[in-house]
Amino acid sequence: MPRQRKSLTLAQIVAIADKVYPDGLVAEHYKLLRGDPAERDLEAIADLGDTLAEFIVKELKDAYNSREHPADQLFAAKHAMERASDELDKIIEALGDAEAKAS
Repeated sequence: MPRQRKSLTLAQIVAIADKVYPDGLVAEHYKLLRGDPAERDLEAIADLGDTLAEFIVKELKDAYNSREHPADQLFAAKHAMERASDELDKIIEALGDAEAKAS
């Protein structure tokens, strides 16, 4: 019988993203965003000033399922980031088109 690997924690998945994101701000946002939303320090979150890092944490959290196999968890996290990237690419293209028309 194959040995079932223990699932990853959300903190472990966030750490993977944080390794390649500038200034460790993904991990900092994760620390501030975990737990009860009513107890979050909104001023501290705003003070970090990197809404992209905040967005990444929220997307990873939405994609996370603690009961899945690590490979499935990583696939879901990667898919969430790919979906976000595709949406941002469309916005960049639309802004470029608008810029070209404005010239």
